[in-house]
Amino acid sequence: MKNISFIVIPALLILLTKNTSVAESWTVIEAVSQAMISNPSVEIAKSFPQEAKGERKSALSLPSPSIGLEYEGIPTNSGLSGYEERRLSLTQEMTFPLLYIWGISKENVAVEIANHQMRMVLLDLEANVRRVYTEAWLLSEYVKVMENYSALLDTHSSQTQRLYEMGEVSLLEARRSRVEALQAENKLENIRRERSTALIRLAKLIRVDHNALTLSSPLEDDRVDTYLRQFSKSNSDDSLPGNGYEVEPETTLSFASNPELGAADLNELLTDYDRKLALAGWMPEFELSYFRQSSSLEDNQEFWGAEIGFSIPLWFWWGGKGEIQATKARNRRANAEIAAMLIELGSDWEGWNQEFQTAYEQFNLYQDELVPLGQESFYLAQKSYSLGEIGYLEVIDAQRTYLDVQLENLEISSNLYISMAEMDRLSGHSIVSPSGEAK
Repeated sequence: MKNISFIVIPALLILLTKNTSVAESWTVIEAVSQAMISNPSVEIAKSFPQEAKGERKSALSLPSPSIGLEYEGIPTNSGLSGYEERRLSLTQEMTFPLLYIWGISKENVAVEIANHQMRMVLLDLEANVRRVYTEAWLLSEYVKVMENYSALLDTHSSQTQRLYEMGEVSLLEARRSRVEALQAENKLENIRRERSTALIRLAKLIRVDHNALTLSSPLEDDRVDTYLRQFSKSNSDDSLPGNGYEVEPETTLSFASNPELGAADLNELLTDYDRKLALAGWMPEFELSYFRQSSSLEDNQEFWGAEIGFSIPLWFWWGGKGEIQATKARNRRANAEIAAMLIELGSDWEGWNQEFQTAYEQFNLYQDELVPLGQESFYLAQKSYSLGEIGYLEVIDAQRTYLDVQLENLEISSNLYISMAEMDRLSGHSIVSPSGEAK
């Protein structure tokens, strides 16, 4: 039977080498692994199969036997020793054997449903950690970009002020430079506060000190090319977005690993067993009895005997018919819920797949062209300004363009990874287990 140790053991091995007392880099896999050890949701997840196994034991145990000791024919003002007959009996009730077989099968299905519920909680936790991690990483990168930008504007502002004092630039240009520097500094402080909030959220989620968190790019740890090969329609390594790549849930991805759908499938089987048990409600119940009897009237001669009885459901037509009708309705509803869930999963997958493809195409465009071009344009503007070929306003425009390109590149990287995380959640895959699935 599937066990949560498939997630927890690898996570523990990763964290044995981590020292959270000092600031160091955390990868998204290490963050998820830490959450799988320390987050309370893990205990919630483990409780589902434990509860189901306990309920299975209770459901499959026989009713408690009845033990009786009877004294009969005791004269008035006499003790128990004056009995005429003494009878010791043991009685056990049992349902029809076929009902036990179906009951065992039903309880085993219930345990499997609980395992799927456990996986749902763990996958939701993992997806949440990946989203929060990505948000914190994005804001951390924003801070780095804005720190460079703010420092650059502050330097330009100081230089422009000196040039104004020397009479080489106008007061308007000096004031404009100072305004730009102050705006950048204010924006930087706002982003720092947002980053601090995001890091605290992540730290609380994985239960570590937020001062010990510095984050690496999730795209470096959970590589995009590996993801593309995993979900590619073709077995060819060159089947990538923008080159004929497209994910079609009906043909390229099985949702068999999705725990929510797995639980729905098993719930349909569970209602089928309920229907069978209801149809078999007309079967008799058994009562087995064994007794030993002694009589003082016959020199304490002892007798023994056995008895078997049947409980016939004479009124089954009324209660049984209603139960059969209810279980058939639940079974039809379970079938319909599976069909509805498949539609919803396919729709969600298609939406995130489109998001992924769009982000991947933009990611390549920014990485290969826009970021290098923006950087080159900014350096050229600086050089031209130092040579007196252009004015400061043109340098500001180049700086803003490069800043916008950097920030957009980071946001696209974030969107790309979040779409990957959501598609993993829908397909039932985990990034921390040996087989790639949440166990």
